[in-house]
Amino acid sequence: MAPHIARRFRTASRPLGALAAVLALTLSSLLLAPGPAGASETPTTAFSRSHTAANGLSSTYHLHAHGIDRSRPVGVAFYFDGDGQYWAQRPDSSVVRSMARHAADRNMVLVVPVAPDRRGTSTWWEDIDANGDWFRSLAAHLVQRYGLNTADVWLAGYSGGAQFITKEVLADRQNWIRGGGAVVIGGGGARDMQTAPSHAVRSLPVRWVTGADDVAGATEPASWSALADARHGQRAFARAGFTRTGLQVPARTDHHAYDHAAIFSAALTSARNPDGRHPVAGGIARKYRQLGGAAALGEPVTAERGGLALGGAYQEFVRDGRKSTLYWTPRHGTHLVKNHGAIGRAWIRAGREHVHGMPVTDEIRNGTEVRQRFSNGYTVHWSSATGRTWVTR
Repeated sequence: MAPHIARRFRTASRPLGALAAVLALTLSSLLLAPGPAGASETPTTAFSRSHTAANGLSSTYHLHAHGIDRSRPVGVAFYFDGDGQYWAQRPDSSVVRSMARHAADRNMVLVVPVAPDRRGTSTWWEDIDANGDWFRSLAAHLVQRYGLNTADVWLAGYSGGAQFITKEVLADRQNWIRGGGAVVIGGGGARDMQTAPSHAVRSLPVRWVTGADDVAGATEPASWSALADARHGQRAFARAGFTRTGLQVPARTDHHAYDHAAIFSAALTSARNPDGRHPVAGGIARKYRQLGGAAALGEPVTAERGGLALGGAYQEFVRDGRKSTLYWTPRHGTHLVKNHGAIGRAWIRAGREHVHGMPVTDEIRNGTEVRQRFSNGYTVHWSSATGRTWVTR
């Protein structure tokens, strides 16, 4: 359900006492200075973990961390659900798992918090300030515990969760976020900025996605128009100095017709590749065309990057949320690693080229067995009959 837009919100934060000020400063310092990965706990997938904030509010959250490469900075994506917390109460659903895969493609954990509000239907927009304090406390806890990268923070929210992003998370004590972006689905109005946004926050890509049929009468209350709220929110953020706002209005889409995971994936891809595509050149381009180009591998989501072992380079591609990487070396040419496949996942878990070396073949199928060889003498095998993955040398 959608929040009632006639509800009055305060436009300034509550006065803080001395103790609260100290706590706020402590939280801010933790959020702005995440510890190095080696000094932090490795995130693991777990559901219904509990967190209690200093304001006494307590709720649960779900953490998806499958496919994370701990040797690189780990970002975080937060998904705030709508009233009633339908998907937030179903952390193992196909929708949430698909969002988690898209986050992992960018080396981010996905965190799905359950709104701590317990007044009737659970919402983010009622008691918005207290809920905001609870969320900031949770974010500080996760950043400190896992050494998460606050330069790669993504926010996704639907309906009441969209309102929470635009009216609270990006509007009050938001400057712990040093990079990332936000996608706001089915609404997302605005109130006055309670804390002046930093340059980094004003530079975030913030995309509103609200359907042409998501107007008054599409949900409760019947007088609320998500589309009108989204238009108001996008204009207000632009006036507040946000330089990368945008509103997408898909046709024939009402309040209950959004593909959350696809919208999230599209926002991530657009932010990484704002010009539509990165150039593909040289040996990587030849292999890309040979394998079928965008129809097979999707669009490039990074530029070509060098400096790898054996004088190598790589470029990443994503199609339908599945990431693949083309690796090139002067000696072995260009070969594909399917990051989403069993062999690719095993190679990544082992330490990529730092352990097994660069790929010297594509995947080779022989009956039910698939194998791929790497330059340090390792071969990774996978059996489609048993699902087993193993390594030989």
